[in-house]
Amino acid sequence: ENVNLKPHASSDITSSSLSIIRSLCHCKTEEDLTWIDQVSRCFTGRTGNIKSFANSSKGQVKHSCVQLIYTMSSYASTVVMSSASDHETILHYLKFVEIGGLIACEMIASSSLSLELQDSEKAVLRHFMRSIQTLLSSLDNIALCHRDEYVRSKAAQLRDATINNLSSSSALGTAIGFFATCPIASGLLDSLSRGDNRFHSSSGEQVSKDTRKTIKERLEEISCPCESRQMNKVIEPMDLAVASMSLLVCWGEVSERVAIQNHAFEVGSERSLINTANQISIDGLNTLSNDLKSFGPSRLILSLAAAPALSNHTLTEDWPKISNLNLISRFVAWFLNEDQINRDVFQDLAVNA
Repeated sequence: ENVNLKPHASSDITSSSLSIIRSLCHCKTEEDLTWIDQVSRCFTGRTGNIKSFANSSKGQVKHSCVQLIYTMSSYASTVVMSSASDHETILHYLKFVEIGGLIACEMIASSSLSLELQDSEKAVLRHFMRSIQTLLSSLDNIALCHRDEYVRSKAAQLRDATINNLSSSSALGTAIGFFATCPIASGLLDSLSRGDNRFHSSSGEQVSKDTRKTIKERLEEISCPCESRQMNKVIEPMDLAVASMSLLVCWGEVSERVAIQNHAFEVGSERSLINTANQISIDGLNTLSNDLKSFGPSRLILSLAAAPALSNHTLTEDWPKISNLNLISRFVAWFLNEDQINRDVFQDLAVNA
């Protein structure tokens, strides 16, 4: 920081500069594409490093950086598929979104699994979740549809690397699963804090069965925040959960499509998962099954939900052994039972989940 500037002036200038750069990113004209090309070259060249801004200790700088990453990721399909984008422009742009995706994965993986995050921290995580989702979807479209074979191959390579990152990093997967179900976890933790002694007892099998039943009942009793009907106060806390759940859905859809494509040579063309499974060989079916388990979110969904960290950074001792699937099911049930306004907002996510 410049010692001649007033306190916080340096971070204010940096944050404002990143926000201005982002606000000028559009894809309506060739001039817009030229500007976006300059931005991608700037932050991937020797003199620029977008990661240094993402790692900033200043919250406003980090927030502006993640917004820029999200905006650039959201234009990936438009920029790469545009006839006005030459080969060099496309490769620089793919390099930028690749770096942005890696930053997003690293930041999510290193985040605290807390229900007490500040709104600014939730906003950063939400944008990172959306960045990965948008990037994954865009790369999949580019890999399928771009006119240039090399660009298709490059996009497929980055897409597969992103899927591999999601599936191989336990810290990343745990964080995505946690934030996707944090509203349920919050309600369950609150219920446990008011619970009875059965959660502290280990006197026998019958108690263990009663405990599981009690947890199920407690899950069913948790009320959806939307039931308060104060949507202006509810949407913000729910946004991180919805963004995380949307990433889970996109991850599942793209990894399933990739697994099917890998076996398209056996059935002649791309088909649904069921049709593909019915027509491929036994060995192919085993490979398909392993691919879905290894690279999709199924292991995460079926694994035990992470215990929330408390304000003193310790994990609650009363957290039950319950799968992410149980929490996701309750999350989905909220919106399937909600009134028409809220159902319209979340029904696509609920059906896909």
